[in-house]
Amino acid sequence: MPLKSPCRPQACNSDGMLLVTRASCLDPHESTMMPPTPPSQASPSLPEHLEISFWSHALAIVAIAIAFGLLATLVGRIAFIASDFPLYALAAIPAGMLLADFMSGLVHWSADTWGSESMPILGKYLLHPFRVHHVNPADFLRRRFADTNGEVAMLTIPLLVAALWIPLTSDLGVTVAVFCTAFLTLGLMTNQIHQWAHMRRAPLGVRQLQQLKLILSHEDHERHHCPPYAQNYCITTGWCNRPLSAIQFFPRLERGITWLTGIKPRQDDQAFHQEAFQRTLHESQAGLP
Repeated sequence: MPLKSPCRPQACNSDGMLLVTRASCLDPHESTMMPPTPPSQASPSLPEHLEISFWSHALAIVAIAIAFGLLATLVGRIAFIASDFPLYALAAIPAGMLLADFMSGLVHWSADTWGSESMPILGKYLLHPFRVHHVNPADFLRRRFADTNGEVAMLTIPLLVAALWIPLTSDLGVTVAVFCTAFLTLGLMTNQIHQWAHMRRAPLGVRQLQQLKLILSHEDHERHHCPPYAQNYCITTGWCNRPLSAIQFFPRLERGITWLTGIKPRQDDQAFHQEAFQRTLHESQAGLP
């Protein structure tokens, strides 16, 4: 039976090995390059996100609490001068959200496209989760709140502290503070929004935000999870995906980097996929009667 899928048939590597299966095309939340498997019953052969230690989990909880405390303080400062709030500063809210979406795409593209998981520190803590995510998207749903959001919170804390120093004595200062608040709110929630976008049925309030296009939806994020995973990188609101695709922003950036360095995009990601495919194939053949 032919595949009815948004994925295109060119999703094979240079050796002709098929990198797309019915599972990966029809539902990107099933595992790729393997027979269909329910998300709660992922194959043990698939790579998984590294488990964090008790102390790392505790540190993540503390970081999240500090980050949300700082964010609440930032919002409180702005609310305190509400009577003098310039109405045009409201335009800074969608502008900050737009920048957060673009930055999420830039980071996502960078981690998907360049580097190796064998790199010290960055490879283990940044690139490995991205490699696992394409091969085994269902694994993302088992990650706890602190595990999902702790690292982003740690990165956001210095920016929140800096934003608290913005003077609110002028309309410009208030506008900049509003912009930073919108940007940092979406930035802090990026991984959580991404996880919600992988849920077939997110919580009611989240679904309403997704339907209003205020955060990334399940349907919009599906487009990224078709090999070679080279489109729709923005994962907060998703607003930037369509215009960036229209101007071929990331492909042109890749060609420029390859021209300057000779490094080809997604080499490590493709190797990771190949290894996972071979391991899954071997396990499947070993289980045959």
